Amino acid sequence: MNKRQKQIIGIELFVVTLLLWRYYSDQLTFINTFIYALIYIFCMAGWYYFKD
Repeated sequence: MNKRQKQIIGIELFVVTLLLWRYYSDQLTFINTFIYALIYIFCMAGWYYFKD
């Protein structure tokens, strides 16, 4: 795993943390979920794009 992939995993963890935080504080909306899912999908695509 290279440095770029580690950075992307950090972003993914941050997005999942935001998602869970909004869920447990009852502030999660469909728009938030959609945006977080898009960011997560882009991170996954980047993770595979930057693999060794």
